Amino acid sequence: MPVKPLVIAIVGAVALGASACGSSSQPDTLRVGDDAVSTPQGVPPEPTPMEAFEAVKSEIATAAAADRATEQRVDKAIAQAATDCLARSGVAHDLTTPTSAVPAYDYPNGTELWTWDQSDFGLATSLENPAVRQSFLDRGARGSNRNAVPPEGFQQAYFGPPSEVVTIEAPSGDVVDVLTGGCAAKAVEEVYGATIEDVERTRISLLPVLNIHETAIAEAPVAQASKAWQACMSDVGFDDLLGPDDVTAPLGEALTPVLMENESTAGLAETESELAQAHVNCLNESFATAEYLAAYTETANRLLEKHDAALSHWQQLRAQAMKSTDEGITE
Repeated sequence: MPVKPLVIAIVGAVALGASACGSSSQPDTLRVGDDAVSTPQGVPPEPTPMEAFEAVKSEIATAAAADRATEQRVDKAIAQAATDCLARSGVAHDLTTPTSAVPAYDYPNGTELWTWDQSDFGLATSLENPAVRQSFLDRGARGSNRNAVPPEGFQQAYFGPPSEVVTIEAPSGDVVDVLTGGCAAKAVEEVYGATIEDVERTRISLLPVLNIHETAIAEAPVAQASKAWQACMSDVGFDDLLGPDDVTAPLGEALTPVLMENESTAGLAETESELAQAHVNCLNESFATAEYLAAYTETANRLLEKHDAALSHWQQLRAQAMKSTDEGITE
């Protein structure tokens, strides 16, 4: 279903009244709906709220190196380094997980859900591939194995002596204790090429930047829009949703028979389409996306400026981590 744009497009119009010699002292004229807006000749128009949001989101991704692919690559290297460290300590325990050749389906994250404009979430389409269904089941099996009792000696080797610890204060005021003597710390130091204290102190200082979404949705106008969205969704039959972040929750019930009983994805696709289209309509009616764009952009620009030095240092650490994975130091 076509989705109405949330931001009125700015359409340029040719300025009238140019002189015979081909020059004009009049400004270019832009129109926003029916209202004429003048801007000096040659000066580009202000970006739309969506354009400003996309620009700052891209800047954060670059500065914080927080994209999924980078995170997964570094995490995999750390897990391998910790596994090797445990082995050197006489503890056989593999902390890595196999990489599937099949792209796993990832539910949209909070930022994506607040700016959603598609007629579905892509879940049913992905699950038409039997291999993707199997990847869901495999991930579930790996999750159920996480509570397995580790081998003897694991705790001591992985975490290290309790006395070897540094205390770091988070921006929230909370105190975080970071153990420094075990394989967990040594793996991070191996991949990042820096002390665990340096890495963790920098990462913790940047939590406000990495958690901009949570800050944005806590703003009063966004929280109010979220309540309006919630009421709108309830009116069309989707009750008990806490907010746009929670919109995919109803897919769980429709997903179960597809995975566990190998049923067709038809029922899931129907539920998904109804849910997504209701979600987009309610985002528009509640102005949730518009309020979110403004809050996210303002918060992001403020935090990027405030944490510029820490972000620069984090980029250096992440560059070294990526270099380490390229060089295969953990193999």
